[in-house]
Amino acid sequence: MENKFQNINNILNLLTKPFYKANMQATTLETAYDTVRHSLYQKYPDYFPYGQNGTSISNLADFLFKSNKILASSIMKYIGCNNETDIMDS
Repeated sequence: MENKFQNINNILNLLTKPFYKANMQATTLETAYDTVRHSLYQKYPDYFPYGQNGTSISNLADFLFKSNKILASSIMKYIGCNNETDIMDS
């Protein structure tokens, strides 16, 4: 199991062990859910609160699909009047 998931982000890595155990019937889905929810709350209490507030689906998606590596980058430049200016520095 470790080799398959070593390059995923920390949050998805956090999900793999409890749900792998549930898939192998070494634990229940409820226990896996509770383990993941507790871990997310401990690491990011503002994003994954306990109680009735919950979290937004967009925050969950951001955390789930965030990469540990830079996958791409971009830079915007304005080229005019024979001057090249980095817009981000303006």
